[in-house]
Amino acid sequence: MQQVFDAIVLRSRNYSDTSVILRCYSKQRGVVSIIARGVKKKKRNHVMGLFQPLSMVEIVSYSKKADAELKSLKEIKSNFFYNSLHSDPIKLGLTMFLAEMLELTLREEEEPNVLLFNFLETSFHYLDKIENYANFHISFLIELTKHLGFYPHFEDRTKKYFDLEYGVFYDFDKNTPYLFSGELVDNFIKFLGTKFVKSNEVVLNKQQRNNLLKLIMQYYSLHISNFREPKSLEVLKTLYS
Repeated sequence: MQQVFDAIVLRSRNYSDTSVILRCYSKQRGVVSIIARGVKKKKRNHVMGLFQPLSMVEIVSYSKKADAELKSLKEIKSNFFYNSLHSDPIKLGLTMFLAEMLELTLREEEEPNVLLFNFLETSFHYLDKIENYANFHISFLIELTKHLGFYPHFEDRTKKYFDLEYGVFYDFDKNTPYLFSGELVDNFIKFLGTKFVKSNEVVLNKQQRNNLLKLIMQYYSLHISNFREPKSLEVLKTLYS
């Protein structure tokens, strides 16, 4: 059975000397795995550039069953050519981090979610064209929680205590290891309900940004089962140093 997907590449890994397996998030089927046979041979290696993290592609796959876990690649072509995402060294490191985060958080997303796909597509188009992107990953990861179902409940900016476990704010201290306050939460609040273009106006130094990212990683770990910090996190911190 042949199927056509609009997809965002999350990861590619070697399967054999000539083949790779792609892990993608698709508009039509959610997360899909595709085996690309023979693409590392000289006659076909021109498509390898389409396997980079966050590449936006159209995939034609085939399998004996429509719900097969591993589909075979028949054709692939680009849906969008990035200008800077795969050529700017810092953006490339950020791309690897975001792709790994998506793979870790979307593992169970095997049903189509057009709103989520459109959010990802729009976000990466925007990242590709901007020059000031120091806060992009912070804003993106917070906004992503809307689509994953655990966006913080935030109605009153006077409440300065944030409970990571329940995603709610309080105006008083509580006896829980997941309650945070102070400068860290003040900075976190600045990104809530903020568009990407405005988030880049938030002024943070390196330490503040790293502390905020650490808070977000802990927040994800409490709401995504079997979540682990991405290996590319340390690379990202190095690039932003």
